[in-house]
Amino acid sequence: MPVLENARQDGRLFLSAINDITDNALDFSKAESRPGGIYNAVPYGEQLLISGPTGSEVWSNAGNATGSPFSRTAVIPKGLASTFAIAGFEEGFSTVVFVGDDNAVYRMDGGYAPVRISTQDLDALIQKVSDKTQLDVTVGVSPGHMWATVTGPTF
Repeated sequence: MPVLENARQDGRLFLSAINDITDNALDFSKAESRPGGIYNAVPYGEQLLISGPTGSEVWSNAGNATGSPFSRTAVIPKGLASTFAIAGFEEGFSTVVFVGDDNAVYRMDGGYAPVRISTQDLDALIQKVSDKTQLDVTVGVSPGHMWATVTGPTF
């Protein structure tokens, strides 16, 4: 099966063969349900969460023998604030946490509906960040407890 190689801000997802270090410029799929391209693509359970500035798409491995092995499963009308404003796909963590396009922080626990988890105070701090590329979401697991942090240039 081909492997997701990289994503572009014009919405294209390039694929390569297994263990191949090159990709073909013509071998791509495109996330195009919402405008703005792609900021990040992360594993989401057994699926792929592809997020851009105005929305996200969930893609599944459709097992297509030719063309893209992935197909769109769902469209989520919540975008990502910036490339590194998402985490939770790391080993041992079971929830994707991200800063949305509306300056609030959300989690996704396996479904397709983001749940807001931020307070109004955190939303206000995020809103004051003019360059959203300075936002970073980090997650971790302490014995029996998962945690997430959002950092910006002044908090």
